[in-house]
Amino acid sequence: MKRGLLAFETQEGPCWLLIVLMFLELSLARDSSEEAFIYSEKTFRTPTYSIVYSKLLRPSTLYSLVTTFHQSDEGVDVLSLEEREMHTSHTIVASVMSETWEVASGSELISPFQPSTITLPIPISIKNSTYSLTVRGFSPSKSLLFQHIVPLQFTPYFLSVTVQTSRPIYRSGQEVKFRIVILQTDLLPYHDDLDVFVLDPDGIIMRRWISIFTNNGVSSLSFTLPNLAKDGTWKIRTSIQDQLDEHMFQVQTYFTPLFEVFVELPKYTSDTETSVTATVYAMFATQKYVRGKGVLVWSTRKYDATRNNWNTYNGTSSQEYKEILRIEKFITESKNTFTLVFSELPEPVTPGLEVRLDVTVTELLSGETMCGYSTSRVAHSQVHVEFLTRRPLYYHEGKPLQGHVYVSQLCRRSITIPGHSG
Repeated sequence: MKRGLLAFETQEGPCWLLIVLMFLELSLARDSSEEAFIYSEKTFRTPTYSIVYSKLLRPSTLYSLVTTFHQSDEGVDVLSLEEREMHTSHTIVASVMSETWEVASGSELISPFQPSTITLPIPISIKNSTYSLTVRGFSPSKSLLFQHIVPLQFTPYFLSVTVQTSRPIYRSGQEVKFRIVILQTDLLPYHDDLDVFVLDPDGIIMRRWISIFTNNGVSSLSFTLPNLAKDGTWKIRTSIQDQLDEHMFQVQTYFTPLFEVFVELPKYTSDTETSVTATVYAMFATQKYVRGKGVLVWSTRKYDATRNNWNTYNGTSSQEYKEILRIEKFITESKNTFTLVFSELPEPVTPGLEVRLDVTVTELLSGETMCGYSTSRVAHSQVHVEFLTRRPLYYHEGKPLQGHVYVSQLCRRSITIPGHSG
């Protein structure tokens, strides 16, 4: 408060009048029981923020983005303590826009330096177009702090579609059985309708199912190939909204062989074993055993992890294998066993050696000849022990130690213990 003295003169003489001039400071009158008022004068600063979002936009999904305010002060705030607590939250408004309309929008109240997630439900009806994400930040007084606009890339693939056929190769007149498994992005089954088409190698639609529904995300269908089906790659195409998926299978002209030759060898053989035993038999399509003359060819090669080790059979042993033994045996109408003794081999058996047995059987009545083969790899006899739980930091003698370990060969082949699982 400030005071001043003012003097003036009248007809009767000078007169002095004391006038009190009071200048109040910039404040508001209040009772002493009220809260203390805060006066703050701040300069404007550029808002600083961060936005984490996805550039891909998929239909029928939940689009999420995370926003954080790092600096967002306004010019002057004259608020009570209670009002200041109410006005510390900023407002974030996010929207996904197309060229002509708003796809989805949402808002969230956030505090400075606290990340907040906004989830926008994207409808399934959106089509291929130009989309953008607009994020606006508002201060507690509803003034615009920032506006961020970025383009989004539309993709129609919002489902996981798997097509499984009963076999990879068919011939004319056979029945093709297949099932379609459809999952959403949240791994829940898809329950809406879909269209299924079967196309031949020329792209001609041979069969179609329109607006069929799944049973808990699975649809099982079948159709019969024409008697003169064109050889080549056929396709099973699924159409859901704008999402197209294709599964290919082969149609070839082949004839069922009179019989087949089966050769069974253990997948792995330990280097401490002295021999390996193979089971050989041949069967007609009627599941009847074949009797005939057999030729057995044993061959070996060194396993190389840097090479393609697929065994492609072309009627004779592969050029990579070295023939070590050839014998002729009569194949009876049952399962025949043959043993290869490692001591008879010209070279020692070491880990990494692959043993292959090719068998050719000639049926006595028809004179038809068929072949078959199998391989076995020699593995190291040492074991590999791996802790499945946390390894003990310290071990005290006499103190019990509890945990789970996995014991296997060095080639990761499990060890079978009688009465226990591998």
